[in-house]
Amino acid sequence: MKFRRQPFNATLCLGYLALAVANIGKFMLERHTSMPERPRDGISGFLMGVAIALLLLGIWRMGRPGSADSRRCLSSRSQ
Repeated sequence: MKFRRQPFNATLCLGYLALAVANIGKFMLERHTSMPERPRDGISGFLMGVAIALLLLGIWRMGRPGSADSRRCLSSRSQ
């Protein structure tokens, strides 16, 4: 079984980074601040939303042929 290497996707990497920042931010806001609950939930929800949007955008972009190299790979695979 051959495994094909997936192309590097910067948007997907930014999504994972944003997800890590959102989780750390949520932990820090819940444990180490005296901020009221409503603004804390809004901030953590916004950060999670940005992270999820970047991840979905990165997954969507991986499914689209973007360069001539990927088109060449797709056309040679169909033969």
